[in-house]
Amino acid sequence: SIVNEEQLIIPHPQLIFRKFVLVPLNEIAPDFIHPVLGKSISALLTECTDKSEVDYINIPAISSIIPN
Repeated sequence: SIVNEEQLIIPHPQLIFRKFVLVPLNEIAPDFIHPVLGKSISALLTECTDKSEVDYINIPAISSIIPN
């Protein structure tokens, strides 16, 4: 679904240039087709020219930090 309003555009037009968005999105939905560009997330990540590194952080599952 596409939202194109004055204050909100979904999918964000700069998403394809941002590795920090594409890397985690590729982990959960690599075959999802971008509704505007018609390309999969994995293809967009492959084509992305962003050279920045995406670092992973280890966050414990919420169930492990909330007392019973």
